[in-house]
Amino acid sequence: MDITVLIRIAVVILLIVAIFYYRSRTRARGGGSSRKVDMMRHQNAKPPSDQTGATGAIEVRVGDKGAGAVAAPKRETGVQQRQLEVGGAILHYVEALAESPRGRIVLVHGFGGDKRDWSGLLRPLMDAGFDACALDLPGFGESTPSDEQDWSVTGLLKLLRLFNRESKTDRLHLIGASLGATLAACYAYAVPKEVMSLVLIEPLGLRVPYETELDKALERGQNPMVVTDEASFQYQLAFLHATPPEMPEAVRAARAEAAMAGHDHQLAAWRALRDGDRPHILDAVLPEIQTRTLIVQGASSRVVHTATGNVARDTMRAARVVTIPDTGHRPMVEQPAAVTEAVLGFLRGVTGS
Repeated sequence: MDITVLIRIAVVILLIVAIFYYRSRTRARGGGSSRKVDMMRHQNAKPPSDQTGATGAIEVRVGDKGAGAVAAPKRETGVQQRQLEVGGAILHYVEALAESPRGRIVLVHGFGGDKRDWSGLLRPLMDAGFDACALDLPGFGESTPSDEQDWSVTGLLKLLRLFNRESKTDRLHLIGASLGATLAACYAYAVPKEVMSLVLIEPLGLRVPYETELDKALERGQNPMVVTDEASFQYQLAFLHATPPEMPEAVRAARAEAAMAGHDHQLAAWRALRDGDRPHILDAVLPEIQTRTLIVQGASSRVVHTATGNVARDTMRAARVVTIPDTGHRPMVEQPAAVTEAVLGFLRGVTGS
């Protein structure tokens, strides 16, 4: 082959190699920005379930310097209905979750009630920046007890603490009414480091030197705290409220049926509180509580004597009393706005905001 032809072939080969080399260098210089765009798109995308860790976040590294960016999981907000198995019991509860919570509030109902008693407080507490959780105690509302349910204050207290642990609640503001107030006070007594503040609404279990309408009813053989039939449900509504709440007939019938269905469980809880070995358990508990406490009572209560608030305040180290006028044993049902105002005012003093 002619030498000239060979030289021309060699030149063409060199040109081709140079072109490929130039294109590869161009891609290398432009590739970094392409990767960055892809990474940013990935960062803003919803994390796939098989890549999430315990927090549901994906670590995304951008660029060659290894700077880390964590896409935080989106927090659930608003009102959520849930259930949780605790100690063999199935506890139903409702949560009102704030966008940026500054604390968690757990609300515990009493006799004649369930988690719906707090319906008028949950959203205002959430709007004020708190996560608020109201549960049905076992045998009340939708919650079912375990086969070996311990109905004593100690047994219910243990269950409540297990519930808070299972729902990842380490430090809380605790609000209780009636039986729930007794449990809340005993909770603050038993594990004071876990309770930031305490609200006791019409607490049962404190001895006062006065007879109440409830005492008189019990002497007559009537127990308005536990429902046995339709007539006793109507009697309970009238007894626990200064002004019984109005409700559609279908709702009233459904609540009466639920109350009758829980009769045996609620009677067991009542007997454990009233007839157990410590019927006046708050006599021993309240003097030992150092947690800041608000006591709320209904001015027209037939269950708890109006002197109870002052007796409790004088017994405790850091308590104050608010009395809601024209209200019976369940002020959070009859006067939710007034109770909310009292609670939020109290919490502002506790949290400093």
